[in-house]
Order: sequence, then structure tokens, then C-alpha cells
Amino acid sequence: MAGHVNWNGGLAGVFVDLHLMNRGDIITVHYEDTSQVSFMVHNIQRYPLDHDTRDVFIADDTMSHLNLITCDGDWDTTMDTHELRLVVFSTKI
Repeated sequence: MAGHVNWNGGLAGVFVDLHLMNRGDIITVHYEDTSQVSFMVHNIQRYPLDHDTRDVFIADDTMSHLNLITCDGDWDTTMDTHELRLVVFSTKI
């Protein structure tokens, strides 16, 4: 699931605080029907914008995963985006 860290004009995005996550933190997804599912953070990585991340999102462990992705690092005025991508990896508990 990808979300913005911020918007033009400095407005906070949905993942403005994603960088505060730590291993062992719990992420709970609440559904409209009031059911919910929880995931535990097991890894946090930062990748350069041009890094090939295709293999990062492949899992063959039969577990359910939720990966949260947003921008991180310094703003690159040439590319008009942040220089890094922050990925929080979690597994259903």
C-alpha cells in the first residue's frame, strides 16, 4: 500500500509518520463491517529511488503480508521527488 508523506504546500500525507514505525509494532486494518486484521512489523528498509525493488515484494512463505511504502530522504529538485522510498514490511498475526 503506497501513500504520500506530504503534499504540495507542505500538507501532511497519510504516511507522514510512517518513519516512526519500529520492528514489533502492530498495524491494524479496520474494515467497514467492523472486522479487523492485524500485522506485525518485521522489517523497515529505505531504498534509493532508482533501486530495482521487484524482488522485495515477493514472498513464498504462504503468509499474508502488508507492506507500506512512502517517500523519504531529501527532496531532489531535478527529479521533483524524494530521493528514497521507505518500506515497512509486516506479516499478519
